[in-house]
Amino acid sequence: MAATALLATLRASGLTLAVDDHRLRVRPRASLTAELSRAIVEHKAGLLAELQVEAATAEVVEIERQIALFRTRAQTVEQAGDHKRAAMLRAWAAKLDRFERMDLKRREARALDAVGRLPDEDRFLLKEIEQLIEVNGYRLTVEGWVETPERARACVYCPEPLAPGHLLTCVEHRVSEQGRP
Repeated sequence: MAATALLATLRASGLTLAVDDHRLRVRPRASLTAELSRAIVEHKAGLLAELQVEAATAEVVEIERQIALFRTRAQTVEQAGDHKRAAMLRAWAAKLDRFERMDLKRREARALDAVGRLPDEDRFLLKEIEQLIEVNGYRLTVEGWVETPERARACVYCPEPLAPGHLLTCVEHRVSEQGRP
């Protein structure tokens, strides 16, 4: 019996399953038969993976509901004439969409990948954002654009290495900044 089918069987038997610190909790224990108990032990890893998929998907659905709520509220407030508050609500929706929702979508993608159900078109979600966007020695992270380690060791004016003991420029640009050799 596959983990998905076992999970359906357990729920049809009136059992609830939960993950608590990587441990599988089954309630009520009195309803657990010896056969079901053996099946749970045999398929524990699969059951944990399926429950992680369910939890991740539920979090994505909830954040998408919140984003839709902010956007709907922004439209209502805009129609009432409060443009400043509407802009604030749209900004919150955009922030939730950009950061929270994408983090949850990546978590969901990892969970789906673990059970072999991640669609090919969603494989890009398995990459970290730092691997996705890097331009001219700067990398986009959740905190914003940051220098790559290679860029941090280069002159601010050119790709040459920094002058010894200097934090911003190479030997050539250090000389030209000071106006003397």
